[in-house]
Amino acid sequence: MEFFYHEFRAELRHFPDSLGVCVPGSLSTRIAVDLAQIALYSDTICLLLVGHPFPTKREYKHHHIRPTDNSMLPDPRADNNAEPAPTPGDALVIVDVQNDFLPGGPLAVPKGDEIILVLNRFIKYFADLGLPVVATRDWHPPNHCSFQRAGGPWPAHCIANSTGAEFAPVLQLPTDVRVVSKATGPDRDAYSGFSGTDLDQFLRSRKVSRIFVGGLATDYCVLNTVKDALALGYQVVLLRDAIRAVDVHPGDGARAEEEMRGLGAVAASAGGDNK
Repeated sequence: MEFFYHEFRAELRHFPDSLGVCVPGSLSTRIAVDLAQIALYSDTICLLLVGHPFPTKREYKHHHIRPTDNSMLPDPRADNNAEPAPTPGDALVIVDVQNDFLPGGPLAVPKGDEIILVLNRFIKYFADLGLPVVATRDWHPPNHCSFQRAGGPWPAHCIANSTGAEFAPVLQLPTDVRVVSKATGPDRDAYSGFSGTDLDQFLRSRKVSRIFVGGLATDYCVLNTVKDALALGYQVVLLRDAIRAVDVHPGDGARAEEEMRGLGAVAASAGGDNK
């Protein structure tokens, strides 16, 4: 199936089986399209449209849809070729979806905000089934060793109790989310959600044997969280639609995904293509 990618500003209306795009002037006819995925940006709405090329690319008045509305994303439980469906014994681990790692932050992951709608969909699945949802976060002191001013590789980020350290405001974490703070001391960094935390103990207390992992960034904290999970004996489903890479060196993200799969993680995407 052929995919088309378009950026435009338009009024969006919801329909039961399609997304209607209503635009003024010569393009006033509603164009019904099948929605493959929606990603929110600061000033545009970007859509992947299946099989229907948009006639042109023009500027129109932008009417926001609610960023918390993820009902249009595919439901993996309704498609045998989609992600493995969560079942008892599973947990969702969301890695470091914090303001400082999103576009506009001091350590922004390119297109990191694209993953939030996908994660929200999975949060709902897990919450509806009463399965654990974990959110890891960097929670650094102001003098953390990873900061450039302390001789580390990164700009200051995710300082404890700062706005930058907060989870993305449109990330719909449940009220009973298990928050795991890492790298909380000045002299130790931690790329893995298991490093220096009680994450392993928590998952075992809930009889978890498999974790679904998404978040930021593919080539650092996601990679190391997955590696530690596999080493501890957990099965891992890597949500490819819900991760993005820093790519300090071009291709780092792709190499990280390859490494995780090589170690035994199952990579899954919303369109199927499970590996």
